[in-house]
Amino acid sequence: KTPALTGDTTYTLPAAYAGSNGMSLTSTTAGVMSWAASAAGGSLTLIESATASACDANITIDGLDGTYATYFVTFANMVPSGQPYALFQMGPSAGINGCACDYNWHEVEHLSSSATPNHAVAAGGACGVGIRMYSRGVGHDTAEGFSGSLWIHHDATNFIQVHGSAAGTSYIPDNVFSIFGGETRAAYALTQVRFLFHAGSVDSGRMSVYGVAQA
Repeated sequence: KTPALTGDTTYTLPAAYAGSNGMSLTSTTAGVMSWAASAAGGSLTLIESATASACDANITIDGLDGTYATYFVTFANMVPSGQPYALFQMGPSAGINGCACDYNWHEVEHLSSSATPNHAVAAGGACGVGIRMYSRGVGHDTAEGFSGSLWIHHDATNFIQVHGSAAGTSYIPDNVFSIFGGETRAAYALTQVRFLFHAGSVDSGRMSVYGVAQA
């Protein structure tokens, strides 16, 4: 009987049975073990993570390119200087697109104070300067703010699609859950993304961008 292990133990297999980097040790139902290539699968690769300090106008991350057709973006504990709504913007190498008609979007919010959802939209002739993620007015008092995440899909030849969700506390205060989606009104090679509030500054929070590998 093999004695019980009482601490960390390292096993070195004979050179004749050595595997290659990244392989997995597998076994048949009869207990015959061997090395095999790990199964292919998707994964997330961190592109960059950035935090805001008091009075930052926005959080901007570049370094995106054609390596990934899909990106995953997270927003953690975002706190404004005032009571604004939250926006997401994108752009090519020439700069962030943030003019009056660069995006179409829809956003629906469920509030703890009401059984009726709120719906905001910017489409057609009423398009927006960014994709709105949170409309109620994000709170900035102790323990308030919001967090969320979104997906970006792009290929440089079609409009860039975005969809996601967020939750937080408004200035009322209300507990708010939002779902949103939108797209750019122009096709371009995406290289950078930006989080900002429509007024005031980003006092604290972290934005992280991940590339999504398909295999």
